[in-house]
Amino acid sequence: MIFNDLGFHHANGLAGKVDVEKTHKTYYAKLFRSGMELYGGLFFVGTNVFMGNLMNTILVFQRERPVFLREQANKMYSVGPYFTSKIIMDTPVLLIAPLFSSFIIYFAVGLETTFTQFILFYVTLLMQSQVAASIGYFVSSIFENE
Repeated sequence: MIFNDLGFHHANGLAGKVDVEKTHKTYYAKLFRSGMELYGGLFFVGTNVFMGNLMNTILVFQRERPVFLREQANKMYSVGPYFTSKIIMDTPVLLIAPLFSSFIIYFAVGLETTFTQFILFYVTLLMQSQVAASIGYFVSSIFENE
């Protein structure tokens, strides 16, 4: 049993077994590196999408606070309609930006080129940008000053 595992049953003896192991190790090392490159790239894509959308919305309410307070004092509208209109106006940007990013990143990284996988990637970036914008709005609403 032990001799079979060492490669003595092979026609080339131990040398054949060692060459096969060396080939497998090289294959798995390349596979591991390519997997790590892919996961690293996707990590930085996710971080870039999240932080980009967060930073775009984190100071929104501080910049518009004086105008909002003046218009609310004049009884033009309340907080609900203001926030709803703000979200509606920002939604097209939050829909289109991840789409352009997806077109560039998806094919540059070399991911699987099927339509369903691309849509899944786009929806993932879309949801991530929506969450980042929501967190940015929340943080912006907490603080009064920049």
